[in-house]
Amino acid sequence: MAFDMARALEANGEEVGLLAIFDTWVIENSQIRFLWMIDYYVSRFADFWRLPLSEKREVLANIMRNRNVKGKATPSASASEPMIRWPEAYWPGKDFVPPIFGGKITLFKMPNQPYYYKRDPLMGWEARTTAGVDLHVINLESKRHMLLFREPHVRLLARKLAACLERAQEKSLRPVPVLAAEEAMVVLTERTES
Repeated sequence: MAFDMARALEANGEEVGLLAIFDTWVIENSQIRFLWMIDYYVSRFADFWRLPLSEKREVLANIMRNRNVKGKATPSASASEPMIRWPEAYWPGKDFVPPIFGGKITLFKMPNQPYYYKRDPLMGWEARTTAGVDLHVINLESKRHMLLFREPHVRLLARKLAACLERAQEKSLRPVPVLAAEEAMVVLTERTES
C-alpha cells in the first residue's frame, strides 16, 4: 500500500522523501510455489490436528459440501467485478512487468526469511525502483516477523527509522543548486529594480 501511495504521489509531481518498507516482500513472483504449497498444507494439517474432534468433523463436512463449488464466484462477489484468484496475484508469470518507483526504497527486514521465498536479500524491491534499495537488517532470533514491532527490537527499528527520516529531512532542506547564469540574471534584475 505504501508503495502504491508513493507511486501515486510521484505521478502527481509530489516529492516522496522516504518510502519505508517493513519486512515485507513484493507479492508477485517472490515465492517458490512448490515450497509454499508444502508450507501451506503442512501448517493447515497441523492446525486441523489441534482442533477438538467436534470441530474436525465440522471442517470435514464443510470441505465435502464445498468441494464442487471450487472456482465458482462466491455469493458476495459482484458480477461486475472480476474475481481475482490469489495464484494469479502471487505468480503472474515471467512476462509480468513490475510497477516502478523513481525514488529510493528503504527496507527494514529481519535476517531470516521463510524458506519458501526466493533467495533475494532485497525481498524483490530492487526491481521496483530506479534509485536503489537502502537495506537495514534488524537482528532477531525469532522467525515471527511481528516481533520486529515489539520490545526490545522496536527500539532498534525506531533508531534506524529516525536516522533515515533525519537524512530525508536534511535532503529536502538542501538548497536547490542554481546555475551561475540564472544567479547572475537574478542579481542583474535586482540592480535594475533598485
